[in-house]
Amino acid sequence: MTPKPKFMPEPRGWNKTQVAARLGISPSRFSELAIELLRAGFPQPDPITGKTDGDAVNAWMDSRSPVLASRSTANSDRLDAEIEAWAEGLKKLREES
Repeated sequence: MTPKPKFMPEPRGWNKTQVAARLGISPSRFSELAIELLRAGFPQPDPITGKTDGDAVNAWMDSRSPVLASRSTANSDRLDAEIEAWAEGLKKLREES
């Protein structure tokens, strides 16, 4: 008998029932919405495993959330400002050399 591994990671690949549950809908409703979801950029199942990447599902959901989208924009703006400040500092160092 093969011993059970001590560490069992959460599966990243989800079946249709798991994806539907993550979206808060039934599997039958998920099937009804499949074309509309794909048109909206919903991740497709992996062609080898037939499973949908759970991280991709979460990222898709995050991208559709107005609250998270505004946070992402704010973070992007802050990062742009930090990069610009860093580039200016580097430019000054080069001028002084």
